[in-house]
Amino acid sequence: MKVKSPINHYLKHGYRLGYDPSEKFSTSRYLETYPEVKEEMINPLVHYLKKGKKMGYQIFAHITEEEKDSKWLEEKKPFLSIIVPNYNHQAFLQKRLDTIYNQNYKNYEVILLDDLSTDDSVTILREYAEKYSDRTKLILNETNSGSPFAQWKKGISEAKGDFIWIAESDDWCDLDFTEKLLPKFSDESVMLSFSRTDFMTNDTKTWTIEEYLHDIGGKKYDHSHKISAHECVKNYFSKKNIIPNVSSCIFRRPLDFPLFNDNQWNHMKVCGDWIFYLYLIRGGYIYYTTKTTNYYRQHQSNTSVGLHSKDLYYQEHQIVRKYLAKLYNIDSEGLNWMVSHLRNFWKQNRNDYSDEIFNQIFCNEEIIEEKSNRLPNLAICCYAFSTGGGEKVPIDQANALKEAGLAITFIDCSGTTRNEAIRKKLRNDIPVISIGWDFSIIKHLFKELGIEYAHTHHASVDCGIAENKPDHVKQIVTLHGMYETIPERYLKVQIPMLLKKVHQWLYIAEKNLSIMVEYGANRDMFKKVFNAVPSTPIEKTRKEIIKECGFRDDSIIAAIASRALPEKGWKSAYESIQRTRKATGKDICVIFIGDGPLYESMKKDKNEWAYFAGYSNDVTSFFNAADFVLLPSTYSGESFPLCILEAFQVGKPVIATNIGEIPNMVETTDGNAGIIIPINNNEADPESLDSAIKEYSEKNTIYKDACHCATIAAEKYSMHNLTNLLIKYYKE
Repeated sequence: MKVKSPINHYLKHGYRLGYDPSEKFSTSRYLETYPEVKEEMINPLVHYLKKGKKMGYQIFAHITEEEKDSKWLEEKKPFLSIIVPNYNHQAFLQKRLDTIYNQNYKNYEVILLDDLSTDDSVTILREYAEKYSDRTKLILNETNSGSPFAQWKKGISEAKGDFIWIAESDDWCDLDFTEKLLPKFSDESVMLSFSRTDFMTNDTKTWTIEEYLHDIGGKKYDHSHKISAHECVKNYFSKKNIIPNVSSCIFRRPLDFPLFNDNQWNHMKVCGDWIFYLYLIRGGYIYYTTKTTNYYRQHQSNTSVGLHSKDLYYQEHQIVRKYLAKLYNIDSEGLNWMVSHLRNFWKQNRNDYSDEIFNQIFCNEEIIEEKSNRLPNLAICCYAFSTGGGEKVPIDQANALKEAGLAITFIDCSGTTRNEAIRKKLRNDIPVISIGWDFSIIKHLFKELGIEYAHTHHASVDCGIAENKPDHVKQIVTLHGMYETIPERYLKVQIPMLLKKVHQWLYIAEKNLSIMVEYGANRDMFKKVFNAVPSTPIEKTRKEIIKECGFRDDSIIAAIASRALPEKGWKSAYESIQRTRKATGKDICVIFIGDGPLYESMKKDKNEWAYFAGYSNDVTSFFNAADFVLLPSTYSGESFPLCILEAFQVGKPVIATNIGEIPNMVETTDGNAGIIIPINNNEADPESLDSAIKEYSEKNTIYKDACHCATIAAEKYSMHNLTNLLIKYYKE
């Protein structure tokens, strides 16, 4: 095996990941001090040696993990939601709440929940809610929920933070608990962090987490560490619930959490929290720290000792086994360790053991059925968190597939500088791993995470993954039109390699196939899909948009949203609107949404009828305010434009060129959701474009019918339909 030189790795890739070449040179601090180096994507050490030293730039020493943690908390100020579910814990509340409100880290809210306690708990809760009214919400149930998980659900639904701590009302913790656990989420792949636990009876330590985990190789938990969910479940979490109680962990706030609607889980008494953690961590990593402690109070009402002789105790462990088989790719050995342990446990705690009774509970046929229905562990690989349809599609699909129940890991290949606004479009509960364009780490990474399928959407990412993935990982490539723009000298090397390594090819437009067939692909290898966009709320009314743009209330408004490139047709749209205004005498206006080379130059031509919005996360509001959407593009890679789908979502017809899949996109069972413009001399035909704008400006029956057809097209190309189609192909 070829061993990489550390300095070569740093020079090519490591600096992108924030690694330091030595203790005397901090990459992150150099880039923060001199942001122009970061913007130019220059290796900071190379910059310092070649230029910075002569210019008097400073270098900074490597910072320790503790310093990094403190710096991250200070700069990012992550907002933590602390949920305190209480039922009849009057005797323990003051100690619990004091160790919450006196935490060293202060950027938090507290959600106090009472489940109709019959003791004097509510009086204490009211006192603290009044004392800390600036950060506390008190919710009192009028009827008892009958389930702690109902309280968890309520608390999470009320939470405003990206991170959740469920602090049980009878436990307590060190005052640096949140200060030690929260910084671990600076790693976007960490889904849950937890601390060591001491088991307490009458305020006396009776057991420790180290003793609790000794029978499953718990020496690993003698020190802090990060471990993938896949490895943790395979070696530890499939054998025992390694998190003794929920008070010891902080996790990313989950969205659309499937367990909350699972009636069986909501009524579990012993193992429900175990299953909760198994869901939370999928596709990502867990961090365990020994540097702070949670104190887990043991008393009769919160232990399972009384259930050891009941069938329920063993039945719930079988439910855990079913969830393990449903959610994780683990072998029989991992699933059977628990059975062997519980068989001995039954014999020690009950006097009625028989193989027949035991095997009725631990039925392997149920496990086999769950394993057969398991969906794959999927890595969705993106070029970068940057603007452009090719970068947006992987994010939208990752969000939808996560909601559909898949374990998703999002690989940010870091092909260009990150746009934080784009990053925020990805769900908070999807783990992200940024590889700094170093594809050599993919093989180890995919094995560690248990990745089974990798889905790529960008030519350079297709190649990087194909050349470096483990052989068992199946790669799916969706063609979006990029290969049509790549020079022949690259294609003749890339495509033959990909044809040998890619397991499934998907395409969105017929024109995507010609280049692949030219280099040896069989047309039968490809399956057709479509693009889709998620439903997006309208944040601004038409009236607000008109005011922002400076248009009149009765203006006829067109909109165009794309990168501001010459081939995307911005100038054609501008000139056509200018001609049509003159020809019709109507107040036809246009909104340009996007950034790029033409944005700066065109916005200098100040006209009251043209508004340049720049890049916007809220395209939906602009399109909703418009009467129709323009895309007079001649871009050779144009296949299945997302902006057309965004227009359909708000019921607006389009005027677009005859390129890619656009003619098929506008066709519906009731007619066309747009007008197709021919391309002449490498531009949208001016006469046809003018005519189409005039037609829709009349707001006549043709326009109204096109609006109706746009709503039909929106349903046809819904994210729900695309998700089902992708899952079908994954299963195949």
